[in-house]
Formats: sequence, C-alpha cells, structure tokens
Amino acid sequence: MSLLRSLRLCLVARTGSRPAGCLVFQPAQPWHAVHTGPGLASSASSKELLMKLRRKTGYSFVNCKKALESCGGDLKQAETWLHKQAQKEGWSKAAKLHGRKTREGLIGLLQEGNAAVLVEVNCETDFVSRNLKFQQLVQQVALGAMLHCRSLEEQPSTYSKGFLDSSELSGLPAGPDREGCLKDQLALAIGKLGENMTLKRAAWVKVPSGFYIGSYVHGAVHSPSLHSLVLGKYGALVVCETSEQNANLEDLGRRLGQHVVGMAPLSVGSLDDEPGGEAETKMLSQPYLLDPSITLGHCSCFQPGRAANCPLGMPNTDTKSWSERSRCAAMGRSQLKHSSPRQPDCQQRKDARAQTEAGGLVCEKSLETSGLLAEDQGGGGGVLPLWHLQQRGFPRSKPDSQR
Repeated sequence: MSLLRSLRLCLVARTGSRPAGCLVFQPAQPWHAVHTGPGLASSASSKELLMKLRRKTGYSFVNCKKALESCGGDLKQAETWLHKQAQKEGWSKAAKLHGRKTREGLIGLLQEGNAAVLVEVNCETDFVSRNLKFQQLVQQVALGAMLHCRSLEEQPSTYSKGFLDSSELSGLPAGPDREGCLKDQLALAIGKLGENMTLKRAAWVKVPSGFYIGSYVHGAVHSPSLHSLVLGKYGALVVCETSEQNANLEDLGRRLGQHVVGMAPLSVGSLDDEPGGEAETKMLSQPYLLDPSITLGHCSCFQPGRAANCPLGMPNTDTKSWSERSRCAAMGRSQLKHSSPRQPDCQQRKDARAQTEAGGLVCEKSLETSGLLAEDQGGGGGVLPLWHLQQRGFPRSKPDSQR
C-alpha cells in the first residue's frame, strides 16, 4: 500500500516544474491526494466556455481566456470586454495608419423594396478587399445607410434621393444589434485587418408606387452572409417610371445602369436635346452603350409613355483600376456583339499605345477583354475602345516606368 501511495506521489510530481534529475520518493502527505470530480468538471466547463467565446467573437484564444478570467467566467460580460478592448486597439491602430492612401475597396449595393443604397468603402490593397471581414464591414455600412434611408419621410408623389459624405456616413448608427456608430465598426475592422480604411460616401433613393429602381454593379459578387447585398468595383442606381404596366422594368433598369457605369453621364437631359457627340454628358443625348449608332434617347425603350430619371452613378475617380480598367472592360464587352476573343498580338498593343498614350497594361487588358479583331467595326481593331476612352476624357494611366 505504501508503494502505491509513493507511486501516486511520483506521477503528480512529474507533472509539475521540478528540476532535472532523479525523482525522490517521499512519504505521502494528506494534502498530496489526487482529486477528481468537481475540479475536473469545472476545467471542462471552462474549456467549453472558451471555445464558445472563440467561435462567437473570432478573437484569439489568449484574449478569450483573458476575458473569461477578468469577468469571472460570465460569457456575455466577456464578450463585451473583448469588444471594448478591440475597440481601443482599433482606434490606436487607426491613428497610426491615418494618412495612408486607400486606393482599393468595394462598392456595396443593397436594395430592399422601394429603397436602395450604394456605399463605397476603401482600403489599401486589393488583397484586403477580398477578405471576408472587409466584406462584412461593407455589409454593416450598407445596412446602416439603409436604416437611415428608411427613417426619412417618404414623398407621396415622386422619388427622393440623397448623398452622404464620409463624416455623415461615419456617424450613422451601426444597427439595432450593434452598439455605437459605423466609425466604431471601422475601427474594429482596422484593428483586425491592419490596414487603413475609409468610409468614402453613400447614395440612397426611395420611390413611391409606380416607380422602379434599376441597378447595375460591375464585377458583381453577392455577399456570402447577406445575399441581397451586391459587391463590386463600380455601381449605379437609376429610377424608372413608366405608364405601361407590362413593361420589363428590370431589364430596362439594368441596361440603363450599365450605360451610366460605362458612359458616366452628369445629368439626364431631355429627348429634345441635340446629340453632343463623344463629349456629351447628358444621358439621353449620349451614344447608347449597347448600340453606339443611336443615342440613348432614340432607343426603343424611350418611346412615348416611358421616361428615365435620376442617374446615381458612383465612379471612384481616385482609383485608376476602378475608373480606367473597369470602364474599358465594360465598353469592350458591350460595343461589339459579334467578336471572337483572342490574345492581342504585339502590333495591336503598339497601335493602341500610339493611338491613346495609355499604359501598356491598360491596352493589353482592353484588347483581351473586348476580343476585337481587325475586321470588326470597320477595321478599328482593339484600338477602338481605347480611342473612345481617350475622347471621353477618361484618366490616362502612368507610364510603365512609374508602376
């Protein structure tokens, strides 16, 4: 019996931090007994709480354990403690990263019934813009803008629209299930992802009965957690009104939104306005994106009894990849309906650069996306979309030496 008691003491000693060397068998003392039962159950319960808090909040095991210890094992208080600590760290990191340029990001489009919002959230790199946590931030901003839109008084006879700048957007409430405002959620995201981010702007529109909100997002990807939210690099909202009950407003709204993204009109204009050519900024007088041989106003969808109002395009003029490449790609796909895609050869790239003075990467992307052949559009080849790009005053890219 004494040997068994000594062996039990030996095993307990080896689990502790003893100096290296031979183990000394000592007589067992009353307080050296190994206990099982409530203590072991308590340890398992703590581990379960730790795992649950980790899954719910996404914070590290170390921080979750520290939160549970600080709050005496209370799960709800530990979660609140974690958010407050993350908020402090996020604001601290945001202050350090302030001033760094945010040239990437996402457009978020959220449409619910008779209301729709467009939000723009920027970050430093395209890698972070593809991160799920950043997309969740865009989702929170879109939901906050939608709550703001819903809280405003509706106009009974016509549509209403509005825009929010960075400071106005940052001050909106984060939502019923989150404390604070959107700038607090921004600080949390900065703390988690380690990049500077900005809530750039937002647009909203509400319509009464008889109106329809058309939308288009270039490079659209649906949010994994909120499927009604569409993410992309370029977006537009268009309000349509029709007197024909059987009109296909969904298709009309999508095509008008695509035109706004590709042609960037500044106003709607009138059906009686004279076309102004390539430099035209009135939407109805511009060459129709899907058929440049006619103006948008002469398209069959604008026969008497139909009208389009309120284009809400949101181009990002600060980001070359949003303004130049995406427009070039959209124009290339839509201008030619019968083209065979192929890799651009060296001469095509040289011709495109000589004609437009655009960067080599932009020329190559345009030629690859449009798939233009020499016999298409009167022999214009791949130079055609870039020529239109230059004539419309789109920004040119930097020389290759400055990339």
